Amino acid sequence: MHTQMMDQILHKVQSIPSLPAAAQRLCQLAQDPEADEGDIIRAITTDEVLTSRILRAANSAIYGLSQKITTVSHAIVILGHQTIRNLALGVTVFGARMGTDREHSLHREDLWRHSLAVASAAREMAKLLRDPDSEETFTAGLLHDIGQVVLIEFFHEVYAPVLEQAAQGAGPLHILEQQAFGIDHAAIGREICRHWKIPPSLEQAVSEHHHDLQLGCLLTRENRRLFEIRVGDNLARISQIGSDGEANVEMDFLRILDTEEILPEHLRKILLALPEEVRKAEIFFDLVSSHDGDRPHHSPSDTAGVYLADRNEREVVRLLLLSLGYTLIPIGEMRTHDGPLAGVVVDESLPVDLKELFQQRGTPLMDFDVWRGQRSGGNQPVQINIQHLRVWLGENLPHPQGGAASP
Repeated sequence: MHTQMMDQILHKVQSIPSLPAAAQRLCQLAQDPEADEGDIIRAITTDEVLTSRILRAANSAIYGLSQKITTVSHAIVILGHQTIRNLALGVTVFGARMGTDREHSLHREDLWRHSLAVASAAREMAKLLRDPDSEETFTAGLLHDIGQVVLIEFFHEVYAPVLEQAAQGAGPLHILEQQAFGIDHAAIGREICRHWKIPPSLEQAVSEHHHDLQLGCLLTRENRRLFEIRVGDNLARISQIGSDGEANVEMDFLRILDTEEILPEHLRKILLALPEEVRKAEIFFDLVSSHDGDRPHHSPSDTAGVYLADRNEREVVRLLLLSLGYTLIPIGEMRTHDGPLAGVVVDESLPVDLKELFQQRGTPLMDFDVWRGQRSGGNQPVQINIQHLRVWLGENLPHPQGGAASP
């Protein structure tokens, strides 16, 4: 059964239209160390539509340029070869149409918005890590879930129950896909990249973005991009901008905090900036979103705290509270904070004197040990089901008065 299904999927991949000649040429040039500005200009300007879209995108708010870019050569001078090549590839992929079925357009829109959020967050992480290929990281983020589009477009009747199982926490989406199809969206994405002749570095990011990441491998070029995509993927899920159908946050993405370059506040800054970055990216790629009216506004009047021993759990809960619109109080200020607290998420590490102080003030305490025991059998989870955690927080905390509805 799986073999037959895999054959059908791989056959469908081969039936997808190839990228336009200009985009294919740019992919070739990306792997040619001798390629120069003239080669790139000639490749782009052979396609009037691609030229127009690149100039429109280059003049969008995402780059914040003070001068208007009027030619491809001007764009290359201002933005650089690699940025233009990745921009061309991005606008081409977003303009690609794999099928004609419009019935599942909502799923595609959610997936594209998720991909934009992943790409934006991953690029910011790449910049923090001083990765010179941050624009390629952005493109990798756009492409990382491209295999899901095939499953949504052509195998939706089988795929819809898989997405439902993942949303309910039955397991990681890529594992459920393997059980249903014998292949997951990362492997399908690899075949699409090969069909489109996407550069190998991007193909690797697509095909391996669910692979286990070895501690200490962060600074190698091959694994750094996977870390950046993993960080972007999980921040996008926490933000709930779009959806890839996955309910879990993979805790190993917080290994990024083991480096000296990255601090928890960096992750929080990226998370809070995501709604605006996605808005600019939608303009950048000329996408029309049905979510314009429900973007979160992070101006809450409620404050919450987190006192958990495990750093990874603590940071995930703090990030989620931020995405819900709460202001966070640092641990060191909990004793001196004289304003109201909507609640504090705690575990057994909470000092007795601080617990008594909260009780005197009438501050709600949410026992994370209870939640963890209910969801993971008492063991520290490798993954956290972000949907379950969001519901649990919603049941125990009042909604911020300043807003912060899920995007």
